[in-house]
Amino acid sequence: MSALPERKEQDLFYVWIVASVSGFNSEIVTYPLDLVKTRLQVQGETAKSGKEALGEI
Repeated sequence: MSALPERKEQDLFYVWIVASVSGFNSEIVTYPLDLVKTRLQVQGETAKSGKEALGEI
Protein backbone atom coordinates (compact mmCIF):
# COMPACT_ATOMS: atom_id res chain seq x y z
CA MET A 1 0.00 0.00 0.00
CA SER A 2 2.83 2.44 0.62
CA ALA A 3 4.06 2.21 -2.99
CA LEU A 4 0.97 3.95 -4.38
CA PRO A 5 1.41 7.33 -2.62
CA GLU A 6 5.12 7.31 -3.48
CA ARG A 7 4.26 6.79 -7.14
CA LYS A 8 1.82 9.72 -7.07
CA GLU A 9 4.42 11.97 -5.47
CA GLN A 10 6.94 10.91 -8.10
CA ASP A 11 4.47 11.57 -10.92
CA LEU A 12 3.65 14.98 -9.46
CA PHE A 13 7.35 15.81 -9.29
CA TYR A 14 7.82 14.85 -12.97
CA VAL A 15 4.79 16.89 -14.00
CA TRP A 16 6.17 19.87 -12.10
CA ILE A 17 9.59 19.51 -13.76
CA VAL A 18 8.09 19.16 -17.24
CA ALA A 19 5.79 22.15 -16.70
CA SER A 20 8.70 24.27 -15.44
CA VAL A 21 10.90 23.39 -18.41
CA SER A 22 8.01 24.04 -20.78
CA GLY A 23 7.32 27.47 -19.30
CA PHE A 24 10.99 28.38 -19.35
CA ASN A 25 11.35 27.35 -23.00
CA SER A 26 8.25 29.25 -24.05
CA GLU A 27 9.61 32.44 -22.46
CA ILE A 28 13.03 31.96 -24.04
CA VAL A 29 11.45 31.60 -27.50
CA THR A 30 8.49 33.97 -27.21
CA TYR A 31 10.09 37.00 -25.55
CA PRO A 32 12.71 37.70 -28.25
CA LEU A 33 10.12 37.26 -31.01
CA ASP A 34 7.71 39.63 -29.27
CA LEU A 35 10.50 42.15 -28.77
CA VAL A 36 11.39 42.07 -32.48
CA LYS A 37 7.71 42.42 -33.44
CA THR A 38 7.27 45.43 -31.17
CA ARG A 39 10.42 47.14 -32.45
CA LEU A 40 9.36 46.62 -36.06
CA GLN A 41 5.93 48.08 -35.27
CA VAL A 42 7.48 51.15 -33.64
CA GLN A 43 9.94 51.52 -36.51
CA GLY A 44 7.06 51.39 -39.01
CA GLU A 45 5.08 54.01 -37.11
CA THR A 46 8.14 56.27 -36.89
CA ALA A 47 8.85 55.93 -40.61
CA LYS A 48 5.19 56.59 -41.45
CA SER A 49 5.03 59.73 -39.30
CA GLY A 50 8.34 60.91 -40.78
CA LYS A 51 7.01 60.58 -44.33
CA GLU A 52 3.86 62.49 -43.41
CA ALA A 53 5.94 65.26 -41.88
CA LEU A 54 8.07 65.54 -45.00
CA GLY A 55 4.97 65.66 -47.17
CA GLU A 56 3.62 68.67 -45.28
CA ILE A 57 6.74 70.78 -45.80
